[in-house]
Amino acid sequence: MADRNGYFRVRSSEEGTFLKLFPAQDNGEPLKIDEVLEYLTKHEIKFELSRVKYAVGSLSKEVELNLSSKKIPTIREEMCVKVSADNMQVTARFYPPSNDTAYIGKEELLRALSYQGIQYGILEEEVDAFIQKREYCKDYVFAKGTPLVEGKDAEIHYFFNLRPNAKPKLNTDGSVNFHDLDNINRIKAGDVLATLEKEKCGTVGTNVYGVQIVPKTVKSTYLKYGKGVTLSEDQLSLIAEMDGHVQLTFDEKVVVANTYIVEENVDVSTGNIRYDGNVQVKGHVCSGFTIIASGDVEIEGVVEGAKIIAQGQIILKRGIQGMGKGVLQSQGAIIAKFIESASVLTNGSITTESILHSQVSAKEGIYVSGKKGLIVGGHVRSAILIETQVAGSAMGGNTILEVGVDPIMQSRMETLEAERRQLEANREKAGKMIDVYKIKKKRGQLTIDKAVEFQKTLQEYSETEKRLTQIDSELDRMYECMNGVKDARIKVWKDVHPGVKLVIDEEVFYVMSTEHHCQFYVGKDRLIKRSPC
Repeated sequence: MADRNGYFRVRSSEEGTFLKLFPAQDNGEPLKIDEVLEYLTKHEIKFELSRVKYAVGSLSKEVELNLSSKKIPTIREEMCVKVSADNMQVTARFYPPSNDTAYIGKEELLRALSYQGIQYGILEEEVDAFIQKREYCKDYVFAKGTPLVEGKDAEIHYFFNLRPNAKPKLNTDGSVNFHDLDNINRIKAGDVLATLEKEKCGTVGTNVYGVQIVPKTVKSTYLKYGKGVTLSEDQLSLIAEMDGHVQLTFDEKVVVANTYIVEENVDVSTGNIRYDGNVQVKGHVCSGFTIIASGDVEIEGVVEGAKIIAQGQIILKRGIQGMGKGVLQSQGAIIAKFIESASVLTNGSITTESILHSQVSAKEGIYVSGKKGLIVGGHVRSAILIETQVAGSAMGGNTILEVGVDPIMQSRMETLEAERRQLEANREKAGKMIDVYKIKKKRGQLTIDKAVEFQKTLQEYSETEKRLTQIDSELDRMYECMNGVKDARIKVWKDVHPGVKLVIDEEVFYVMSTEHHCQFYVGKDRLIKRSPC
């Protein structure tokens, strides 16, 4: 005996109207009472609800119920069509006719599907299967759409650490090890540095209504590379040309560079240094000199009132005594024994043993630890975290600690706003000159020389307008992003002294008495809270 769902059939004769119930066979689905009631109600056939419910619920063999003594009109074989929510599949469920002359033929069935707009993916073999062996209260899949296949964006796989960890280890005696810092991506000639997995385009799908479903547009990319790197013949791999270190630049180029080593001080004997790679200085960097590197800068001596700019990390094994003129700027982490009277700006983190009377900004965390571990004077800003042993001094002084807003973005906004003010002044001045030239032109007093100046002024005015539009657009994007960093904190492991100003997500708090072992953050009520570290 084959599997067969339970089903029912209405029969009408001169004796009245009858409902015959057929139980499921083998693994077929049992007859559902809701399906029976819906059918009888649809065709306005009167019945006794409790009697029908009981008969269906206890169905174990064929049963015929007398619903009414009245004969009803002939009911044809019925097809109920359902389209899936995604319009990709059509199922049909059939109910038998009330006599043996009212069956649906294949052509009529196909016309019914077409009438409902179903015109793609019709499975005629399934239609034929029903026509040859009609089964009721069973779902037949009569049409299937072709699903779309989404493509895949191109992807670059890098085989080196894109964000080397520059945080030094803390020694058991509480000091910080600034000497053994092995955080450079060293490679050998012939190493594969990156590979490109090309984009894969998707395929169009079509639903049962014949509507095409277009996959998302895939993004392509290519391997960017610079010094010390070769592109393979198939343009899918980047290979190191030499031994050295590899890094990803700010414009996403893979470069391999050697290190430029200065054996003595950076002073009049060397002049300023600009190098496409790493720079290592074994002596001091004297006041007034500049080092600019596309890689890391490592200095074993003291940096005085000098300027150090690096696309990678800055490592000062002794520190910076800036004398109010020293500048450190990096895209990566900054590590220094101490920072004093200097201006420091980084997209990475800062780790040091002390910060004294300096303007310090970091997009990532600022960690002041070691034996001293103190921040005294100046303005120290981090987007996420400032962690120190001591904040402020018992002697007083103006010490500001700020977290919760990206200081790099703040600095960029300040630069743009200053440029905007200057451009607006230039535009106003140019506008007045243009008005004068227009009056002279109208009066016929515009000489050839003045006409040239007029055209030049018009061009400058247009360029100023264009630049102002660019600045406004960039500032608007930045303002939208200035929502504060969630869970930004200031942690003080020992003492925070009176007079220290704390700014967290633009909320301000002044420390009035000495606090110990505490952390500060903004609560849900926008008030600055404190809790034990």
